[in-house]
Amino acid sequence: MLPYASFTRISTGYRGRAVVPPIRPGDASLTLPMSTDERGSPHSKRPARAARPRETLWVLTKRSDTLRCELRDFARLGVELQIYVNDEISNGRHYQTRELALIEGGSRRQQFLKQGWTEGTTKGV
Repeated sequence: MLPYASFTRISTGYRGRAVVPPIRPGDASLTLPMSTDERGSPHSKRPARAARPRETLWVLTKRSDTLRCELRDFARLGVELQIYVNDEISNGRHYQTRELALIEGGSRRQQFLKQGWTEGTTKGV
């Protein structure tokens, strides 16, 4: 039997229903030991998440609309190509390598330029 947990036998009572003994305050058999190391403490703070590096590849405009293409690097997990329309994410796709994402980003840019979009500015991005 485990040193930190003890189990009480449950008997059947009226009409075959389980009868569980009442829980008494301070019953040591109902407590589990708390972790004493720094990371396992319920009062320790989680380390802040590191921001994912972003790289803006291009910005296109058409009338008052803006298209922006960004790469998000997930280190050994790959790269995500994200397309934003008016600062709201429209589309994102994961690629195993940065080179594949750059090729797709260039292809998308050419498609949008053929549809009448023009080169924009990356100021304020």
